Amino acid sequence: MNFKALVACALGLLLWVGKAATATTDPQPQTPLLLVSEREGFKEIIVRTKLAEYLFLSRGGLLKSVYLYFAPIGVPALELIPDTETSLNPQTGSLKRSYVRGALFPFRLVVDGRSTDELNYSFESERASQQLLLRFRAEVSGLEITKTFLITENPYYTLDLKVEFKNMGDAPIEPGVQLFLGHGVGRSADSRNQIRYLFGGRIADRLRDAPGFEGLGFVGGGLIFFLKGFSGNGPISPIEGQATGHESGLGLEIKPLSLAPGGSKSLSFELYAGRAKYTLLARVGLGQLDPPGFFAQFLVAVVWLLDWLYGATGNYGYAILLFTLLTRILLFPLMRQQFHSMAKLAELRPKLERLQQRYPTLRRLKELHPHMSQEELLKRDRENRRALQEKLMELYREERVNPLGGCLPLLIQFPILIILWQAILYSAETIHLSSGFLWMPDLSLHDPYYLIVALTALAMILQAKTMPTAMTTSTQGPNQWVFMLFSIALMVLFLKDFPSGLWLYYLLTTVFQVGQQVFINWELKRIRLKKEAALPEPSAPQPSQKKP
Repeated sequence: MNFKALVACALGLLLWVGKAATATTDPQPQTPLLLVSEREGFKEIIVRTKLAEYLFLSRGGLLKSVYLYFAPIGVPALELIPDTETSLNPQTGSLKRSYVRGALFPFRLVVDGRSTDELNYSFESERASQQLLLRFRAEVSGLEITKTFLITENPYYTLDLKVEFKNMGDAPIEPGVQLFLGHGVGRSADSRNQIRYLFGGRIADRLRDAPGFEGLGFVGGGLIFFLKGFSGNGPISPIEGQATGHESGLGLEIKPLSLAPGGSKSLSFELYAGRAKYTLLARVGLGQLDPPGFFAQFLVAVVWLLDWLYGATGNYGYAILLFTLLTRILLFPLMRQQFHSMAKLAELRPKLERLQQRYPTLRRLKELHPHMSQEELLKRDRENRRALQEKLMELYREERVNPLGGCLPLLIQFPILIILWQAILYSAETIHLSSGFLWMPDLSLHDPYYLIVALTALAMILQAKTMPTAMTTSTQGPNQWVFMLFSIALMVLFLKDFPSGLWLYYLLTTVFQVGQQVFINWELKRIRLKKEAALPEPSAPQPSQKKP
């Protein structure tokens, strides 16, 4: 069995195993997942989406934990609420939480100077398609308070909040209401929490007396906790450090509500509680919280392109395939130039070797002139190197060969690979919530079976077999194959846990490049045969005539 047949059999076996792995994949539970448990007279409500786990408490109707457990390679799982410490039990996979004494948790309500943290809210839930509604209701001094959270399975770390106030008494009331967010985000000592405000679509870093107040929140340590999109009745103004016990406490003050008997008023908000990623924030109108730098703009462009291809195909696997095809088409002229340049260099090799013999190196000079002084040897070596460089440049100009022509495609492909890797990490949440591709359930994480890694390694070996001699080094033989196999083994060992989407791109790039190499090999062979046909045929030797 030849090499190509062996590779084909290996590819077929791996694809069959991948198909079998896909067929045996267990169905995923319905999300968001809701878990309710009793805790000494109150309820603890856990909502788990595909990105985060939220913990609510019926006592006070508070949000006590936002744990971002979805963590692509290089990104740690994090607890977003600073007064909560969450740790993962690696054996059971369960989460353990502890809380700071006197903590200020998000969505604390203070009505007429009285905190509602100790009120035990009644709780009910409703489920719709990819949505979960949590409703907390309590009554204080004839005022019914209803907090409604709507959690949607989306990649944007957002949830909707609606707070409703209803007068249950027989007389009109004008309660003053304060709603607090907390005093920071994350638990890292170097998170450097910063307060940000939104006025008229513009982000400000300090509180000011300006019209068009639209939102406020915290930014720090790669995390964002921001409340925006106010709608409802009554003017709202931001407050800092009032009636909270924390100097950096941040919240909202609602002017006294004028409620007639049986009357009600409501306030609606949108909360972003997640990682600081421009592409996610831009989709919810908060891109100014994490503006991209100059080089990051190229990354954002690739993310938008992948998202557009995903929208056109409905699968990120096909989006990566089309992206790979597009890059290979754009790079094909450079690759073709690379192969032709290397082929010309191979034809010039005899002339290059003669020039090197004509201008020997220092080591060769010592062999040729063992009795020459060291000073003279160094002088001759400098002269030879300068003369050899001039002759090489002259030869390249005469033959119209660019000795660096083979480097440009490699220099371009490497940044593309890095940018795509970062783009996949930037789009990890969106990819994570999309459908899988073939046997890979999540292209933002590593292949659980490492089949894509094995396929890529085989494709790289096949690429080396199709490489023309003009592209190989002068060290032919088993040593070159040992070095090549060792390089592939190192790449597999150290990069096997990289996102499977990146491995898919590298596999497709290698396969497309093999096809392009086969075409260029055929083209170079035609050129060589045409040159050989144009050479004059050697004349037959004339028989010698003997003199009589």
